[in-house]
Amino acid sequence: MANESKQNANIDLSTLFSEMAKIYNPKVVPGLNAVIQFNLDAERYYLTISGDKCKVDKGTHPKPNLTINSPKDTWIKISTGELDGTKAFMKKMFKPEGDMNLLTKMTKMFEAEGTVVEVKETQKTVKKFDNIPDHRGPLKLSGTVWLALIFVPWYILWIWGGIATLDLLPRIIVAVWSLILIIYHIITNRPTTFEILSTIYFILSAYLYYIGSSFFMKYQLSINYIVIGAIFLGSLLQQFCVTAQYSKFDFPKDVLGTPEFVETNRVITGVWGLYFIYCSISNLAVIEYYPNLLSYILILASLIVLIPLFAFTFWFQKWYPIKIAEHSNK
Repeated sequence: MANESKQNANIDLSTLFSEMAKIYNPKVVPGLNAVIQFNLDAERYYLTISGDKCKVDKGTHPKPNLTINSPKDTWIKISTGELDGTKAFMKKMFKPEGDMNLLTKMTKMFEAEGTVVEVKETQKTVKKFDNIPDHRGPLKLSGTVWLALIFVPWYILWIWGGIATLDLLPRIIVAVWSLILIIYHIITNRPTTFEILSTIYFILSAYLYYIGSSFFMKYQLSINYIVIGAIFLGSLLQQFCVTAQYSKFDFPKDVLGTPEFVETNRVITGVWGLYFIYCSISNLAVIEYYPNLLSYILILASLIVLIPLFAFTFWFQKWYPIKIAEHSNK
């Protein structure tokens, strides 16, 4: 391994990329016109693909379709097959920007011994997802932004709806907001399960307020939490749980079946689902045992725990994939 690393350090990048350009296979993506930029430490190269031709240039292209930012040694190891590209990606050893689907096709596009730029699946890959449609439509927002957009009506219900318990207006606003998002996704592609179930619930919530359902008005906060908790936990039975339905937009398709992606999202979704169920129970306790001090302690605890819960989410999604990748190497 030490000898391989030493050899890698002596590899000339201009030679590497020149060889890649020579072995480019135009049959992988017929008629492709794209620019792949490589920022490897201080060195800059880009491949220009036009139809059945590929050429290499040194420098920075103004408008690349895909940019790969990586330490020189890391990318050489991936190119020569010494390092698994998928595991390197999940460990954030390099950072791609732009067309992730193009990244996943690079293995076949430049397939030749010694110059293969690989983004391979791990041995424990669950399934290939080559035909997954891009749920986002023409608005190529990140998965985090899309998830935040569908969460906006839930926040309105929890905050404004919790204050104005007898007011129909917040229920109408969330129903309209959710309908706009779901109609957009129906027109451009298809909505997620989370969006469909949320919209159904928001419309039902507005209707129950309109007809004056006393039971729903009394227990609305608790019901809000138990519904979203059930959606989160129920999604664990699907191919993609709630968080995976959105975070999949930020990863190449070859990564979507890996344990690093699947298990990380399942844990995060499960933890948040249990949190929402806890919030439902604490709100129910306030309603049934008001003004018992314990009820307010439960509510306060549900708010305080949000801080470590968000911290856990950001930490876990970085730490757990690395742990799985390291374990699979043993």
